[in-house]
Amino acid sequence: MALTDIQLFTACMDFTLHHTHESEQQTFKELETTGATRLVNGLAPLRLQRARSCCRHVLDV
Repeated sequence: MALTDIQLFTACMDFTLHHTHESEQQTFKELETTGATRLVNGLAPLRLQRARSCCRHVLDV
């Protein structure tokens, strides 16, 4: 059975958010041992992606 546009969108968003969450968790784990600027700066795009995905979901549904 083919997915509706909303179901496809939701599946893509869930995939993106899951990957973003895994990346954030890995970065937080690394930050426990070092405060490297690259790790701190790496969190910004991950959080923006998550916020964008959540806002789109709320606005589109």
